[in-house]
Amino acid sequence: MTTFGWIAASAKLAATEERFLQYQLSSRQEISESQHLTAEVERLKSEKEILVKGVIPGLRLLEFDSTITIEDQYVRNIGFTLTGTNHTKNYEYRIVLHNDSLNVIAPAVTVFLFDDRGIQVGTTVLSKIDATSKVEFSSLQPNETRSYTGRIGLNIQSEPKYFMVDVK
Repeated sequence: MTTFGWIAASAKLAATEERFLQYQLSSRQEISESQHLTAEVERLKSEKEILVKGVIPGLRLLEFDSTITIEDQYVRNIGFTLTGTNHTKNYEYRIVLHNDSLNVIAPAVTVFLFDDRGIQVGTTVLSKIDATSKVEFSSLQPNETRSYTGRIGLNIQSEPKYFMVDVK
């Protein structure tokens, strides 16, 4: 190889190295910016969640396939399950009531579903026919524990993110 060939190869190598270093620098900047934007998105999501929960007291994050403790009067806990397909989703619940008083209680429980903006998208009212065991009366006898299961229909086709249990 001639001297001219070595000089040309060295110049090309230097130019390629310079482009590579510029690419690395821009790539690092993009990664840093991406990490910053991801952190900003998470912060905004958290702020939105706080705002939505502040506007609607008692709002809780909807979690599937776990038992969520409620402990409000005679309501012990609730669990949600997502069934169906990507195109037809069903939101099912199982709620447990317990009467630890000496009085008969007429359960009046409503479960509400809300989307990520805090808009109510579904609701259900517990009734005797939703009880998992056969019951003669809709009232809850002293020291009785009863569970209810059912499906919550959506009145607005928006994915639920939060729920609230209203106990009267």
